[in-house]
Amino acid sequence: MKSTDTKRKYLDLVDEKSVPKTVIRETVKDILLLAEKELGKKRLGMTVLDIGSGFGLYSQELAKEVKNVVAVEPFTSAHDEALKSNRAKNIHFVNALIENYKGNKKFDLAISLTTLEHMPKAEKSFSHVLKYMKKKSLLYVTAPNKLWPVEPHYALPFLSWLPLPLANVYLKITGKGTSYKDSSYSLTYFGMQRLFSRFPYKYSFVVPPSDAIYLGCGSQSLKSKSIRKTGIWLIKKFPIFWLVSKGFILVVKKEE
Repeated sequence: MKSTDTKRKYLDLVDEKSVPKTVIRETVKDILLLAEKELGKKRLGMTVLDIGSGFGLYSQELAKEVKNVVAVEPFTSAHDEALKSNRAKNIHFVNALIENYKGNKKFDLAISLTTLEHMPKAEKSFSHVLKYMKKKSLLYVTAPNKLWPVEPHYALPFLSWLPLPLANVYLKITGKGTSYKDSSYSLTYFGMQRLFSRFPYKYSFVVPPSDAIYLGCGSQSLKSKSIRKTGIWLIKKFPIFWLVSKGFILVVKKEE
């Protein structure tokens, strides 16, 4: 299924290539540990859906640990490159928007790593994903917080706070782009709650360990470590700080 739709910003995909391998490994490790705990199933028997799989870096790491992976990516160039670089036999790459995906597999685990902010129809997208998940399965989502002062894709202060027409002007003035639309669908904490409360399954926000290597894409500077530890301590102590968290980790547990 070929797709020419570019709902996922190419800027994101280029940045993905610069993510250290240790970050990818640690991210996958923590996701699979959580999935094993929640599902009571060993990873070697798991089927996994990677939503917005990009160049396939996380899919390839997952493939080392699980039974098989279906990697769905709408950006054709990224999909094609993933196919060329892949050496794993247990990954099936699909070039399509996730809401257009069609297949025969049911999944134990679905992951959506910083793709929600590129989904104009997030409810439709995740509703479609959940139909392809087993009766007992886990959806793992990471997403930026719309209220975080520095927008993560363009590193511009308050970009995500602006109405789209003003955000587009801001990008043009700063010389960083012409349209913010493709990355403009991030949600606030309450927005995340409203979205996932529409599904008939339990969801919860996950507080990661403060020493998690993948937080901040692996930055180990003193400043980054201090911000991470302080932020996570505040959220654990006072959950209201979720409102100004840099991003969210959320899991949906499907049980029927």
